[in-house]
Amino acid sequence: MGRALAGDVHSTVMAGLKAKTSYNIKLYASVGGQNTQPLFEVATTEDVPLLGPVAASSMSPHNLSVSWTTVSGHFDGFVIRVSDQEQQSDTLEFRVRGKARNFTISNLMDATGYDIELYGISHGRQTPSVLTQAVTGTMYFTHIWNSNHL
Repeated sequence: MGRALAGDVHSTVMAGLKAKTSYNIKLYASVGGQNTQPLFEVATTEDVPLLGPVAASSMSPHNLSVSWTTVSGHFDGFVIRVSDQEQQSDTLEFRVRGKARNFTISNLMDATGYDIELYGISHGRQTPSVLTQAVTGTMYFTHIWNSNHL
């Protein structure tokens, strides 16, 4: 795969590469129809960030515990969005550090169903979401897989 760049371009993004793969890169310039001596570099692409399942359960009448796993890749952080199923209140959004795999959501309404969406942030980009549901104040438990695992 080759790519010609204008002389004032200092970087480019190569799309369509395989994850966790090493690539040999050769860079040279054309000056007056002649190619300069090439520069060589080996670069390895990162693993594709992928979330595993997310689960939520009620801890008390006003709290939910959310936990999740990751299948692959590096995560800078996670975003959790929580909305009650009856749309009685605004959607809540929480940002969680990249090493976390659980989070407690407090100050929720008792005996209320909630939709929970979790997505990861990796190198400034959002991963696909995983979803689950839970009800506060009950022993209700749900476990929904990311569609990538079906």
